[in-house]
Amino acid sequence: MTLLTYEEVKNKIGDDKNRALLLGNGFSMSYDEKRFSFANLLDSAIKEDLFGKNSPAYKTFEYVKSVDFEEVIKFLESPTAIEIINSIIVENGKQFKNKDAIIKKLKKILVDVITINHPEGIMNQKSHHAFCFIGYYKKIYTLNYDLLLYWLCLKLLNLNALEKYHLFDDNNQILLLKVNDGFFKEPYNLDTYFCNNETKQTIFYLHGGLHIYNKQNNIIKITHSKEQQKLSDQIRQNIKQDNYPLFVSEGSSDNKKNKITNNNYLNHCYKNLANGGGENSHLVIFGTKLKTNDNHIKDIILKGKFENIYIGIKNIDEKELFADFEDSGKNIIYYDYQTVKVWG
Repeated sequence: MTLLTYEEVKNKIGDDKNRALLLGNGFSMSYDEKRFSFANLLDSAIKEDLFGKNSPAYKTFEYVKSVDFEEVIKFLESPTAIEIINSIIVENGKQFKNKDAIIKKLKKILVDVITINHPEGIMNQKSHHAFCFIGYYKKIYTLNYDLLLYWLCLKLLNLNALEKYHLFDDNNQILLLKVNDGFFKEPYNLDTYFCNNETKQTIFYLHGGLHIYNKQNNIIKITHSKEQQKLSDQIRQNIKQDNYPLFVSEGSSDNKKNKITNNNYLNHCYKNLANGGGENSHLVIFGTKLKTNDNHIKDIILKGKFENIYIGIKNIDEKELFADFEDSGKNIIYYDYQTVKVWG
């Protein structure tokens, strides 16, 4: 069996308009691996002195033998974590008792270091290729926290507004995506609020994002137009004030799902993934292996209404990571994600 190319996937989908895209960190890594890899994030956290190599947090990374923040947090969430930590860590001669403090610190460090490493914008020469990639789909679901998709959508909206006509890809096909992230500007108020009655939403941040915040009983989106200030600067100011964005960085799938179902915005996005699809529907998965800490996403796809699932993998051996998909009764197709030229 050989893997399909991405173009062959699109040929299989054909003229069916009911198609959606699920993005993982590979989407951001393909833009700039140095900025968005977990290994680089961990190195940056050390360089920025967010924690030291003798700290309990860093020692836990060494014990788990991983650079993945979520894997380390998952370990810390386990019942035996404190006993193990205290067998390898002694801080000023005292036993470390509060693993929740390490978990909280790691979640904050993850937001801090992603913000520090984040580019200030998307290079224009890469935008057109990315427009064609995301514009092919009717809906986009993303597991990423960063601003790349948000910036692309803003550029796409501005181009449509300026040009007064549909954008076309390199094959002269009209781009399908109509950008709508479910937020709206309330009259006489500068904040941009999420409206869970919005039926035309097409962009879904399943795990939150740097630009999304809880504000009292509302979920808001920060924008450049509100403050006439770069989003990255607004995010840094919020962090300095200990106001952190809506992030699902829990370690285990159960804990992630619990956070999702207890937040109005996240739960709305999660339900849409479950209820999306239908007859002649297609879901293309790009940039994620849906590891065990994302089982809540995998489960909802398998129980959901998408009929045809296209999974991007590097080689045929990685099919084993998706063995449970094979027994789902859905049409499962594997393609080589390396043939996807997202950014040109």
